[in-house]
Amino acid sequence: MAQNLFISSTRHGEGKTTLALGLLHSLGKKVRKVGYIKPIGRATLDFAGQGIDEDVVLMKEACGIPCYLKDMGPVATSGEFPVNFLSRDGHKSVLERIEQAYERVAAGKDLVVMEGTGGATGGAAFGLSNAHLARRFQAKVLLVASGGIGQPIDEIVLHKSYFELNGVLVLGVVLNRVYPHEMESVQSVVKRACDLVKVPLLGAIPHDPELSRPTMQDVQDALKGTLLQGEAELAKNSVERILVGAMEAHHALDHLRGRIVLIVPGDRDDLVLAAVASMYLAGREDFGLNGIIMTGNVPPSRRLRQILLRTSIPVIETEQDSFAVAARINDLTARLTSRDAPRLDRARNLVRQHVSASTILSAL
Repeated sequence: MAQNLFISSTRHGEGKTTLALGLLHSLGKKVRKVGYIKPIGRATLDFAGQGIDEDVVLMKEACGIPCYLKDMGPVATSGEFPVNFLSRDGHKSVLERIEQAYERVAAGKDLVVMEGTGGATGGAAFGLSNAHLARRFQAKVLLVASGGIGQPIDEIVLHKSYFELNGVLVLGVVLNRVYPHEMESVQSVVKRACDLVKVPLLGAIPHDPELSRPTMQDVQDALKGTLLQGEAELAKNSVERILVGAMEAHHALDHLRGRIVLIVPGDRDDLVLAAVASMYLAGREDFGLNGIIMTGNVPPSRRLRQILLRTSIPVIETEQDSFAVAARINDLTARLTSRDAPRLDRARNLVRQHVSASTILSAL
């Protein structure tokens, strides 16, 4: 019978997927057969005409999990409140679907990593919270919290209490995105707080800016824009700074520094040429273009397109205006995808270096 490790967090976006990815990689070297399931997710991708959570696809492709995608992600909601889960029949149907998928995923496995959705209480209204599901599958919980003191500590204590009220053991806490210069002090304070409520601090993962920045692939997906060129660099180039081209070209030169994404109306050839010339002709080492977004549904001129094709810069065309695009990018949350090998390696290495898989295994 497989052991079950349930990864939950104190709130949405704290790093469950990063931790799951890293642990699957590390545990796969210590346990003969490991499975993965995200019982309830978001229908962010289409698979054979059905919605599926993108995290499930990531684990399948990046970790080589030998299970069917629909078993690894048996329930995917549209993002709206699933009213049908509130009825007795609706709840029973969903739970049966999860149970049957789990049985197939766990068959022949020594360990199953289960990834929750949001915090411990999400889904409590219809009896399918992380705590309810962890209890149903007799899983022990690894809790991910943000790397700070104060509110993160309160959230750790609150979530541990909720899991325990539901008869679930929290085997430990992992802090994520701890600023390196605060690592020693944060670990010391959080460890003392965790000791008071008798839950071990099992790791602290430092903040890595590269994992927090969206890539140009993320930008294209969010904007649903048309890629004109630069596919090879799309998943590699991240958004470090954005520059909205709303000034004269000679004024823009003063703002061309660092690795930027240039957002311009499609008819501003002058701005694009100024940026490309600064990057390739001026020999500047303090500036580079990670991407260009052409707005207003205005394609670049034929002459500009010929020049851009001599570069590998990702260029995306969208019908949205420049300021709407800038606002959308500022709101983007970086997501790991199987297309982004360098960031996957960074995530795996961070977890391997700062979270002990052996300690977690011994606590199961």
